[in-house]
Amino acid sequence: MESGKQVALSCHEGPPGWAGTDLLFELGPDEQQGGTLVQFRHGPFADMDAGYAMVNTTWGQLMGTLKAFTESGTPMPLFTA
Repeated sequence: MESGKQVALSCHEGPPGWAGTDLLFELGPDEQQGGTLVQFRHGPFADMDAGYAMVNTTWGQLMGTLKAFTESGTPMPLFTA
């Protein structure tokens, strides 16, 4: 991906509450620390229920894992088989 470009995905089915939501990834320069800033959005959600809380928590964990991987080069999968 090039800086300033974005990838958008539309969810038509999936876990409860995902149908009708969109995932958006955008890369850009990190003005404060240098490097690349990854902006991510997932929504809109119809209800702010337990499903929303689970999605919010899981995406936060995944972004933390992605950050650690990009900084260390060591994969640290959140989900294992």
